Amino acid sequence: LIVKNYVRYILLYDQQQAPFTYLNGEQKVRHTLSAPKVGDVLFYGYIDRLDRQGDTLRVIDYKTGKAQMEYRDMEHIFDRKENQDKALQTMLYCWLLEQDKPQLLRNTAHIAPHIYPVRSMAKADEVQTLVHQKGNTDFVWNEEVKAEFIEGLSTLLRELFDPAVPFMPTAVGKRCEHCAFASLCK
Repeated sequence: LIVKNYVRYILLYDQQQAPFTYLNGEQKVRHTLSAPKVGDVLFYGYIDRLDRQGDTLRVIDYKTGKAQMEYRDMEHIFDRKENQDKALQTMLYCWLLEQDKPQLLRNTAHIAPHIYPVRSMAKADEVQTLVHQKGNTDFVWNEEVKAEFIEGLSTLLRELFDPAVPFMPTAVGKRCEHCAFASLCK
């Protein structure tokens, strides 16, 4: 019954967003990033849904939990004390899609990261799905955003791979509640 309601909410929201063209679901994307002082790091993932609305390719990730759509700046996206992991994931998908599947970008002026917070979609006329910088509701993935994202990702990788920086569990205990690795690091 719960899943049935989630599907209904999504369909009602999509009805308001029409017209759009569904392109693909569970789209696998992968690409290697060469980060200074780290080397090559392979990223991959599965984009829940791709659709085209006008000349915008929407990268959509479904989330059953809370998801923050708005962020201050790219530093905020990579701040591990903040709850921006879902926005970061969706932006990562935009970058991976652009690198791995450029053929899908033909006839596309913009790529836009979206999160569908399915629990909140019962109020389809009130829900916001576009991941965007505070005050910029017309946000799109562009060269400037991409450059800032790659810089933030490279900085994060340098920290993760730096032997001088200890690998520690998060200081935000609430994140451990649903973590698959909570039993390992306690």
